[in-house]
Amino acid sequence: HFFKVYLYTKKFFFSINSLPIFTKMTKKIMVMIPPASGHVNPMCSLVHELCKQSADLEVIFYSDIEFREAIEQTGAHFRPYSHLTFSDLPDQLMSTTTNRFCFLIDKMITFSYDLLPQLLADVQTDRPDLIIYDCFFVTGKHLMNILNSRYQSKLSEIEPPKSVMFFPNFAMNEKIGKKFQTPFTK
Repeated sequence: HFFKVYLYTKKFFFSINSLPIFTKMTKKIMVMIPPASGHVNPMCSLVHELCKQSADLEVIFYSDIEFREAIEQTGAHFRPYSHLTFSDLPDQLMSTTTNRFCFLIDKMITFSYDLLPQLLADVQTDRPDLIIYDCFFVTGKHLMNILNSRYQSKLSEIEPPKSVMFFPNFAMNEKIGKKFQTPFTK
């Protein structure tokens, strides 16, 4: 999937670069993924390659503060999710008395609901050309649905940016992997 996203984004830049000279010169990408190593690491590789390809590219990469250094090494600008963190999620998963799979889904939905106002405001302010979001990051899909709906119903004059859903291949954190039980792993 990395290769598909990379090819799509290269095609996207080629089409953007072929526009007339009066269009904005710097392309802007927003990257929105769950702040967890199995999601951040594959995306860092993609972002690093994109940043190497073009000096006229600004990438805004959302995550937890614990990933700031790795993200900035790719050439992207780190932007923290407003007040939310996943840093303590492995410990929360291990201490929950409810079904861990349900607990994780509930956390993802709550995280998404709490983040939407920040991301909507950031998209309106920054006006990205492309949004890349992770397949597990339901906020990204929901954000694009809201932007498209507002535009189609004439509530916004701003055309939504293009978007790509990223499907990472990742290894789960060992703290979660050893004890994370779902109906499918029992």
